[in-house]
Amino acid sequence: MALSDNNNSDRMHQVVTAANQQLAQVLRTFNTHLDDHRNEVQARLREAHHQQDAFSHTLNDYAQLIRQLRHQIARKDREIRQLHEHHTELAQSVMRLNELLAHHMQRYPLDHRNANIDMKGHMGAPCLGIAPGDLPNASPCSHYKDECSFGYSYHIDGHGPRIDFPALPLD
Repeated sequence: MALSDNNNSDRMHQVVTAANQQLAQVLRTFNTHLDDHRNEVQARLREAHHQQDAFSHTLNDYAQLIRQLRHQIARKDREIRQLHEHHTELAQSVMRLNELLAHHMQRYPLDHRNANIDMKGHMGAPCLGIAPGDLPNASPCSHYKDECSFGYSYHIDGHGPRIDFPALPLD
């Protein structure tokens, strides 16, 4: 019975050894697959982080561009408001000039007999007779441009540019 026990023991040992070898092979295969899977997951994570970084940079670039555009829009809005204010001021100045000219034309209508006529046959513009600082209570004079004693007669308020009215045709 001792021999039989040894055979059984040897046989059992062989079975356990074979089972251990198979189990070791399965574990190695599993570890290999696990390593491959871990490497693949890490590669995907690195790619995802790279894409996230690139996306973050793109978002930051877009945010900066949006900030720049907002600043430009705000600056253009300010410029438009300033232009609108200047346009309003200019329109009011033109209306005041039209009123002054209408008043002057009522008081001193153009007359071919005392108008300055240049060599091309155009009448000169009448002097408004307004010296610097005289507006709005200035009384217009009856002089014409070349005869006026006011050196500033075409400076409307003494600060603005010299205004030369266009010559009027004689027809």
